[in-house]
This record gives sequence, C-alpha cells and structure tokens, in this order.
Amino acid sequence: MKRVGLGLGLLLLGVIAVALLRALTLPSQQIEVAPAASTPVDMARLTTALREGIALRTISDADGTERHREAFHAFTALLEARYPRVHATLTRETLRGESLLFRWRGHDANAPARLLAAHHDVVPIEPGTEGKWEQPPFSGAQTGGYIWGRGAIDDKGALFAILEAVESLLEAGFTPETPVWLAFGHDEEIGGHGGARAIAALLGERDVALASVLDEGGVVSEGMVDLVPNPVAVIGVAEKGSLTLHLDVETESGHSSMPPPQSSVGVLAAAVAALEANPMPRRLGDTTRAFLGFLAPELPFPLRFAVANLWLTQPVLLSAFEANPQLNAMVRTSTAATVFHAGVKGNVLPRSARATVNFRILPGDAVEDVLEHVRGTIDDPRITLTPDATSRPRNPSPVSPVDSPAFQTLQRTISSQFPDAIVVPYLVLGGTDARHYAKLTPNVYRFLPFRMGPDTSKRLHGTNERLSLENLEGAVRFYRAYLMDSE
Repeated sequence: MKRVGLGLGLLLLGVIAVALLRALTLPSQQIEVAPAASTPVDMARLTTALREGIALRTISDADGTERHREAFHAFTALLEARYPRVHATLTRETLRGESLLFRWRGHDANAPARLLAAHHDVVPIEPGTEGKWEQPPFSGAQTGGYIWGRGAIDDKGALFAILEAVESLLEAGFTPETPVWLAFGHDEEIGGHGGARAIAALLGERDVALASVLDEGGVVSEGMVDLVPNPVAVIGVAEKGSLTLHLDVETESGHSSMPPPQSSVGVLAAAVAALEANPMPRRLGDTTRAFLGFLAPELPFPLRFAVANLWLTQPVLLSAFEANPQLNAMVRTSTAATVFHAGVKGNVLPRSARATVNFRILPGDAVEDVLEHVRGTIDDPRITLTPDATSRPRNPSPVSPVDSPAFQTLQRTISSQFPDAIVVPYLVLGGTDARHYAKLTPNVYRFLPFRMGPDTSKRLHGTNERLSLENLEGAVRFYRAYLMDSE
C-alpha cells in the first residue's frame, strides 16, 4: 500500500511539474515592432466629411431602404465631392443603387488583392429616445472632443477614415504593391444581402483573387477584458451564426373564469423556460482556444497556469466562462427569448400566442443542430416552429487562420499603432458584412482601429453614439500604415 501511495504521489508531482513547466515556458504570440511615428492627418477635411455624412439619414429598414434612397444617393455625391483624388484614380462601381466598390490597381495588378470593407447604412433611432440624446442623432455635431450622431462608430467613422487614408496616400504619390478594393455596403444592418453579398458575387464572377479582407468587428478594448491591465486588441477571425425562431401555439379561447390546465400563454411560457434552462452544450471551440492561446502568455501566473493547461483545467475554466454573459457567449450557442405576443384582455383566454427566440450559433454548430435541440427540449406537439422571414438563418462563418501572412500583417500594424495593446484573435458574437467574402479568401478578419471601453460599447445602436476625434485621427493613421505594409 505504501508503494501505491508513493507511486501516486510521484505521479501527482510529475503532473504538477509538467503543468508548471508548460506555464513557465509559454511563448508570447505578440509581434515586437517599433511604435509608429505620428504623421499629420487633415482633420478639417475629415471631420467635415464625417459630420456631413452623419447628417444624411442612410437608414436601413427591415423592409428595405426605399424611404431613404435619396439619402444614399446624396451620400455617394458627398464622397465624390470630399475625396476627388480617390474618384480620379480609383475606378468606382455602384451596385444595387447604393453599394460602392472601388478598385486601386497597384503596381502588380495581377497579384492577389486586399479588400477593405465598411458600410454606410445605419440603424434607426428607437422611437421615444430622441430627447435623450445630448446632441441630435443626425446632427453630426462636433463638441467636447467628439463627433456625435448615428453611424459615428458604426460604421461611417471607419468608412471616412479609410477614404481619408487613401486620399492622403494619393496626395503623397503612393501606389500600393498589390491591388486594393474598397467595398462599402449599403445594407449591413439588415444582413448585407443586397450589398456585400452582391459585391462578393461580382468579384467571384470576375475571378478576382483576394489575399485578405478587413472589415469592422473587433476593437482595442479598454477595461472590458479585466484579466490583464493592458488594452486588448481583438481581431475577429470568425462570427457566430444566427437563427430567429417563432414558437406558435393555438388553443381554444374562452372566458378566464373557466381556464384549462394550460392556456396558450402557459404552453409557450413553459417552452421558453425549458429552452433557457437547457442551453446547448458549452465547449472550447477553435476561436476561443486561439483567443486563450494568444492571451495566456500575457496573464499573471495563476491565470497563465490555468489557461496553459486546458487538459487539466478546462472544466473549471468553462464554469468560469459560464458565469460571465460575454464569455459564456464565446463557448456555446446562446439562447435569448426576445418577443412575446398573446392576449387582448385580462379576462379572455388568448386563442393564439407567439414567442420569438434568437440563437447565436457557435462555430461547430449549425442551424439544423439548433432546430433539433429546440424540438427535443420543448417536446410539445402543440407548438410549431417557424424561422423568421425577415432575418435569414445563417450558419457560423468559417474560422480564419491566425498563422497566415495576412493575419501577421494586421497584427503588426495594430502593434505599431497601439503599442500598449495585446493583440488576440476572437469570435465576433454578432454579424458583419465580412462573412459574405468567405468564399473568396480564407483570410477574413474583423477589426476597427478604435479604442473602446464599456461606456463606448453601450452607445453602439443605442443613445448618444459618438466617436472621439482622437479615435478618428488614429484610424486614418492605422489604415495608411496597413495599406503601406504589403503582405
């Protein structure tokens, strides 16, 4: 027995020694580059253009953009007026009336190209919140070191920063080594099916070879990743899929004084409760493993030990992720009940009821997996399931590599422009236009060169959206550096 105990003790010591060694020798995934020198930006031209762009109500409605078509046409005219060298040097095409595609040939016109994407449509202002804005939502007001208005961050700020970067490079006589495409979609906020998807289809028909795509997505996060003191620059290497389901039930109506064991409301409430209590299984997918792999070497030792030894600590780590809504969404297909419709009067049993549930699908899961899970969890033949007609079901995007030259170029540019930041890949929890380009290149990345804290992130699609002048100026420098760094 003593020998057995000794053997187990030695085995335990060996396991601990191996785990400690892994943690102590974990190599950093960061790229050592010199901080970029500060270069001048024509802020007068840039701020004027962005302010004018915000004032144009290029709103995407769920039923299309017909009501705002003139605003989209005016936006195109604004770009022509403010960026004459871009329009004189690059070729421009207009797709579906509002989406814009620019081509910059480059020295080697036949080489694989880089595509920079952005979008100029915005979400509407929630009715009743107009008075809560510190500045009118479509004013483009410049005050307090910010430009205010819907679209300042999402995504007109990036679009104008890209154009300003290209215009200034043209002024300096610069031509890129390889071709560059600028793709500006007009309907990203409602899925990008008429904009980015049409652009991607056109490029595919022309057999355009893309080396990489860079769209919105990650940011330089300040105070949102509390595991490390440094800002964390997150590059989206994939995005979750989405499925919005309507759950419908019909029962006999009647007077509330003689209720059945379950009304239609009760049937649906039980189904929604079952879905919330039984989410899809959690797991560490490729994107989250890559996120942890880049982050781990920069963590304090106790956390580094845990992340470096997932073979030993994975169950504990998954439980920790589950306790945080943002981290939990990185390790499972999420379930969110969002809408409930039933009843017309307090003493009348409703004949029908509808609940709407949105699922954000983890890479590795698919729409059919979610449907199977929902059917099995509810297990009630009285309930019918119908995918929402206005938000098309979509599977998760492919996962882009973190060891490609395209990723390293992006990481190098970020590190030079944000030298205090730790660069990590991550999973985008929402949707972007980037996914439409996945068939053209495996190197599809999502990053906005803005520093954002918890307060800033709450303004996206919300009240008092604004972009700091410092962020706007830094974005121009980022895109210039990125375009000048050939892959």
